[in-house]
Amino acid sequence: MHVNPVLGRLGLGPKDRAVILHVDDVGMCHATIPAAVELHEARTVSSFSVMVPCAWSELATRTLTAAGADVGVHWTITSEWPYYRWSPVTGAPDLRDRDGRFPATNDQIRAQASPGSVSVELAAQLDRATQWGRISHCDSHMGAIGTPEFMVAAIQVALERGVVPFVPRFDAEGWRQLGLDEAAAAQAGAHIAQLEEAGIPLVDHLRSLPLDHADDHRGYLLALLDDLPPGVCHLYCHPAMDTSELRDLCNDWPGRVANFEALRSDGLADEIAKRGVTLVPYSSLQQLLPQ
Repeated sequence: MHVNPVLGRLGLGPKDRAVILHVDDVGMCHATIPAAVELHEARTVSSFSVMVPCAWSELATRTLTAAGADVGVHWTITSEWPYYRWSPVTGAPDLRDRDGRFPATNDQIRAQASPGSVSVELAAQLDRATQWGRISHCDSHMGAIGTPEFMVAAIQVALERGVVPFVPRFDAEGWRQLGLDEAAAAQAGAHIAQLEEAGIPLVDHLRSLPLDHADDHRGYLLALLDDLPPGVCHLYCHPAMDTSELRDLCNDWPGRVANFEALRSDGLADEIAKRGVTLVPYSSLQQLLPQ
């Protein structure tokens, strides 16, 4: 694809690399909140998103916005852990499993939920977070809204409220590689082209820190940045402090703790700067939204 116009609108050149170093799952449990605050103060990450249906989401949102952090909503329509579950903030029965919670997997929610119910739920989550603090953007927990039907509804909800929807700037082939069938991928690619034509800021690349192991996450991050092509990158991670709560909830807790330890490590901000990448928050993209 051609050069992302967002680079120029941010004052960067066509060969520059803008990175939104993004912390997901904030408020999922308490261990995520002090980790997020410390990383905001360390200036090694640039944006955060909060899981509104989860127990600690209000404290997370209020704490981070009070600290001046860039905060978004991690739109949540799945509940993946076996013994720690959360429920919709709306009453739609097609968003719930037999226990009244969100289904555990993307396949389950996509099979049973209507785009209308999803749209109402996403709007309610965003409106609730906006009562707690300044919200710049929305993205998707587990990528659950990454189907054409859900995605169109989600983008409309975000734009109506003046926040940036996280949208990968992928053509049909890019969507096929994410698992969509040919028809859905073509539909998604055409919609993305329309959004860019309308001036909606989009991201070129999607990268992440690992959760499946705890080995040298700092080195992994720096190597990833070394290899990153020009454009705008949404680089997400899941840092949390090592607590008994986290260990009880998540079987991938070692990876979450390793994310945190890497991002808080001495000299990381300087190492990132040496690689010639520009960390940007979603609030910078929010300023680019059409008025």
